[in-house]
Amino acid sequence: MLGLLTVSAAEQKDTSEKVFHGAAGGRLTIENVIGSISVTAVAGHDVRVTMTRSIKGRGPDDIAQAQREVVLESGEDGGNVRFHVKFPSEDNCGKDGCADGRHDRQLHGQLRISRAGAAGMLLKLSTVTAGDINVHGAFGDFDVNNVNGGIEMSDILDRAKRIR
Repeated sequence: MLGLLTVSAAEQKDTSEKVFHGAAGGRLTIENVIGSISVTAVAGHDVRVTMTRSIKGRGPDDIAQAQREVVLESGEDGGNVRFHVKFPSEDNCGKDGCADGRHDRQLHGQLRISRAGAAGMLLKLSTVTAGDINVHGAFGDFDVNNVNGGIEMSDILDRAKRIR
C-alpha cells in the first residue's frame, strides 16, 4: 500500500493503491457514494486500484470524524475483487438523529477510484453523486449505474448488459 497525505485546516486528501494478483476472469465490483470511477482495461491478470479520498469539514475534529466514517472496504474472493465505500448516513443515526451532531458539521467525503488491469473481467460499477463513471477498453459483461453523473464507455465489446 502506497500513501500520500496532505492536510489543511478544512480539507485532507490521501491516495493509496491496492493490487490484487491473478484476478482475470472474475468480477470487479466498485460501489461508491460520492466521487468518480475510472476503469481502463489492460492486458494481464492483476487488478490495480488507485483511490483518492478527499475529506472536508469545518475543522480538524470534523476531518478526524470523517476519516473514521468514510472508509473504503476491499477484498478478493476467488478472483472477484470488490470495493465498497462505507459512508455516514442518517440511517446510521436512528430516528432521533445523531447524538454527536455529525450531520451539523457538514462532513464531506469524496472518493475517486481509478483502476487498470484484467481486461476480461465482468464489471459492476456504481456511484451516486459528484462524479462520473468512465470505462475504457474491452471488458466482459457489465452493469454500470450512476444516479447524478455521466457514464462514458469507449472501446467496449458488444456484450453490454445494463447501463443506468
